[in-house]
Amino acid sequence: MFRGLAIGILLAGLAAVVPTTSNQEISSPPVNAQDTRLLVQNSTQVTNKNWSVQAEYEWNETDVERDGTTKTFEELMILGSRYEHLVAMNGQPLAAAQQESEKQKLLQVIARRRAESTQETNKRIAKEQSELNRDHALLDQIAEGMEFSYLGEQLLDGRAVYVIRATPKPGYRPPNKETEVLKGAQGQLWIDKETLNWVKVEAQVVKPVWIIGFIARVEPGTHFELEMMPISGSFWMPKHFSMKASARLFLLFPHTEQEDQTYSNYHKAADYPQSSEPVNGVQ
Repeated sequence: MFRGLAIGILLAGLAAVVPTTSNQEISSPPVNAQDTRLLVQNSTQVTNKNWSVQAEYEWNETDVERDGTTKTFEELMILGSRYEHLVAMNGQPLAAAQQESEKQKLLQVIARRRAESTQETNKRIAKEQSELNRDHALLDQIAEGMEFSYLGEQLLDGRAVYVIRATPKPGYRPPNKETEVLKGAQGQLWIDKETLNWVKVEAQVVKPVWIIGFIARVEPGTHFELEMMPISGSFWMPKHFSMKASARLFLLFPHTEQEDQTYSNYHKAADYPQSSEPVNGVQ
């Protein structure tokens, strides 16, 4: 489920929309373009650093389905890659029979990964790492592909933040397809003054942009919102992500996508040994 967020955070990181009126205004001192860009670059480095250690953590994720029902998963890191373990529906623990069914699925995944050849394990881990590398590469391009305006300072959720608006930079030439998105989105970014973490980002697509190669073109009107929270010290991770996307697959087929994800219970990932030793009661 973090994959939808990974795409969204990249677009949201373009930083957006209109300033929210619910924030308490503090001040709006003039800041030149060079200082604003440096502020964004530093905040992007902080976000990249946080993103680079997410493999050390597990968490719970609650997804809102189209019909309003919710599913809660444990996002586990098992022998080098993620596994989503269903634990609740509509805020209630699973019935005993379904709990047992989900446990058996988890056991099968652990057994299958333990039985992999070295080549199979490396291929599985490399696939997940390639997605993270793509995310990092795009984050690194934000300062190159966008122009930034300093809007001032606000209080957001009790924290003092810098507010930055970002728009596509005229003449920007993306180095690859993954960074094409920087040409078609604009947004607003709230940066924590103390840690330079992103507290909130909003973004919307203003002209068609490619997301993954030539598979899908995201259309104007697509909107993303991301909220972050401190986990430990200066380490922050996502708290809530929402997306309403309009896309066209292979330039022919219209497609709409909607996501709403809430994250909680971050903790260090369990150690699943390569042997058959049980971990946290799971064999």
